[in-house]
Parts: sequence; C-alpha cells; structure tokens
Amino acid sequence: MNCQRNLPSYGRWQKEFEKESVEIIGIHTPETPSERIPENVERKVKELKITYPVLLDTEAENWKRWGQQWWPTVYLLDAQGRVRYRWLGELEYEGAGGEARMGSFIKRLLAEAK
Repeated sequence: MNCQRNLPSYGRWQKEFEKESVEIIGIHTPETPSERIPENVERKVKELKITYPVLLDTEAENWKRWGQQWWPTVYLLDAQGRVRYRWLGELEYEGAGGEARMGSFIKRLLAEAK
C-alpha cells in the first residue's frame, strides 16, 4: 500500500516531463507470494492505470543490488545513469513534500543537461 500512495506523483511527473528526456520506470519487488506471479502484477498495473514500464523483480536481485531497505524508494538518475537523488518512503508522508522536492531535482538535472 505504501508504494501505491506514490503512484499519483509518478503519473504527474510522467505527464509534466513527457516532452523532456525523463523516463519513469517502476521496479516491483514482491512482498507476498501472490505478488510474484506475473499475471497478478500485470493485472494490478492495468487496474491502477500505470502506463510506464514496470520491471518485476521476483528474486529481489535489483533490491539487493541497489541496497534497498524501504518500500518505496524513488531514485533519480542523471543522463549518465548515476544516482543523483533518492527518496526513502512515501513522498507525502506526514506532509513531507517529496513530490515537489523530487520534481525540483528533476528540473535541476534537466537544466544541467542543456
């Protein structure tokens, strides 16, 4: 559920930056056995109207590679693929303002690339 609370932010970023070189990519690392079944994940992606690609990380390989500890974690990578910023947890938990902060970081990286 925590990850789903970030979905509206991802959708807004996707729309706001659709004409820029910004890609939203989801990585789903299952918490429960049913979340490991690709058909279940595909159904949920459609149900939630997620239009960006979602990688199914059934064996938590990416989770381990990135040293994940929190669901969700948002990573912002630059044009060279380097992690420049990350947000741990829900973007708006207790009014944290994560959507706006990460949005400003996206704009900063886009300005650097020009």
